[in-house]
Amino acid sequence: MRTTLVAVLMLGVAGCGAREPELRPRAPVENTITITGADGTVAGEMRLTREDYVAENMVNATPAEVLDVLPAAFAAVGLPTPEIDPYQRLAVVQPHIVTRRLGGVRMSTYFDCGRGPAGLYADLYRIHLSVATQVEPAGESGSVVLTRVSAIGQNTGGTSGNTGCSSLGQLEARIVKALREALG
Repeated sequence: MRTTLVAVLMLGVAGCGAREPELRPRAPVENTITITGADGTVAGEMRLTREDYVAENMVNATPAEVLDVLPAAFAAVGLPTPEIDPYQRLAVVQPHIVTRRLGGVRMSTYFDCGRGPAGLYADLYRIHLSVATQVEPAGESGSVVLTRVSAIGQNTGGTSGNTGCSSLGQLEARIVKALREALG
């Protein structure tokens, strides 16, 4: 069911893209944080809004060729082997838990999860990561590759709370670069 939902969400942004990743805004996600005092009374609320992005890239290969090398491209950036639905031309990794680095790269390179006194939360928190890549035909021998990455940071320092993370577009760019290298 989640795979179908991701496919439906990604179909709305189909189209041609440039060689470098092109970030497309999606509907904003709003989180409300309630600030409580020591006695449990509500001291205030803070509303945070983040944007989700879908990287859209053109690749000179058929959708079948792209799907064949997607597992290698995901592995090249440190992701596990994706589940692939050949009928929807969709590759999904979810959930994948990462702490500090993915494929040797600091998580703060990929995500903005906020910051605190100890540093960037993306580098400090346990990141619950989902990656979905959909491949659509473009012409006779080309494909449009749509990649959406979402992440939630989980505080492991003894205090409760999770934070939504915004993609900086770098993981999506590395995936398409690895895909192009795997295609030759």
